[in-house]
Amino acid sequence: GTIPTGTQEQLTVSGTQFDDTILDLTTQSTFASSSTGVIFIVGTGLASGVSAGTSNVTATYTVHVNRSGIAAA
Repeated sequence: GTIPTGTQEQLTVSGTQFDDTILDLTTQSTFASSSTGVIFIVGTGLASGVSAGTSNVTATYTVHVNRSGIAAA
């Protein structure tokens, strides 16, 4: 995607459970930009276009497993 210089875009993360329920995982994820001079990300995914160029953006969500082996967010 493209984020024009001087604009902001809210990035999102979603996940699908085994029963096809879709969860919004944005606030539980962390975001990073490979080039903060091009895309700068604050908080839970608010991305700002800083200058022209290319940047890889990654979002990470960690799954926690309870003792019975069932994934729990």
